[in-house]
Amino acid sequence: MKKIFFMVLCLFCTSVLVAQTKPKTTPKAKTTVKKGTTASKGSSKGKSSSKGKSSSKGKKYVSTKDVWKKTPTGLKYIHHIANTTPKAQLNDILVLHYVMTAQSNGKDSIIRNTFTEPVPFAVKVMPPSFKGSLEEGFTMLAKNDSISFSVKADSLFKQGFPPFVDRGSSVRFDMRILDLTTEQAFTEARHKEMEQKIGEQKSKDEETIKQYLQTNNITNFQKTESGLHYVITQAGEGEALQTGKKVGVHYLGKLLNGNKFDSSYDRGQPLEFNYNQGQMIKGFDEGVGFLKKGGKAVLYIPSHLAYGEKGAGTIPPFSVLIFEIELVTVE
Repeated sequence: MKKIFFMVLCLFCTSVLVAQTKPKTTPKAKTTVKKGTTASKGSSKGKSSSKGKSSSKGKKYVSTKDVWKKTPTGLKYIHHIANTTPKAQLNDILVLHYVMTAQSNGKDSIIRNTFTEPVPFAVKVMPPSFKGSLEEGFTMLAKNDSISFSVKADSLFKQGFPPFVDRGSSVRFDMRILDLTTEQAFTEARHKEMEQKIGEQKSKDEETIKQYLQTNNITNFQKTESGLHYVITQAGEGEALQTGKKVGVHYLGKLLNGNKFDSSYDRGQPLEFNYNQGQMIKGFDEGVGFLKKGGKAVLYIPSHLAYGEKGAGTIPPFSVLIFEIELVTVE
């Protein structure tokens, strides 16, 4: 059954126009994503619109009879469909699709069209950040509404003006509201959906690892309650690791198809971190804990203990990972 997972997006930030660079593929958990500076798919190469009409999948939102209205603060809008159901309040969540259009070199260009994306966006209704801001318009909206907003680009992009948007121009948002809910209800629903999706993926990963081990005639593995499978290939010496200890670990990471995505051996330096402090992906941290100094192991890590639905760099979403690890130092 197809599921929709929503992301909270600040539509009025330059993050709409800026993509993230690919994250690192080391097994670190909290340092895998860098803030990017490259332009997103919504560049000025988008399809041009004309006569004030915006479209998504060929559906027109504005008729020639529509007239722009203006709030006392200067926010321009056209309320194409205005339902009489309750309007959004502060801290509510609006689930919506939108087309964002801006002027580039004097021509209207579509910056982003979420109707063509698999996941709608959810926006938390916040107090206006400036006069004539989108946030002001959100409180006009009800479920199933259709509306267009026009916001001055100079006000919208105060934190960083995109080079491909004309100065002094306006940015247009054509929106269709899919749902209106409270923040608590939204959070609970999303949490439930995520738990269900993770549970289904755990079963898939378990079967994937089982098939891999059988195909490669690996029978001396052990399995933890979390779903991690591992094989100790060399016993180490000394005491068992204690939480917080600084360790140096050499590793080789690869996908089940054998493609290597990272290796500390290639850099000639083990990866250092504090054991069991949440600095690494969960499966890697758990696997290191079975070793003593000088010990070696092979870890078969299901995706929920690795990079999950996001993936990382060359690691696709929901990937089972194999790590060959060696505990080199313990301090």
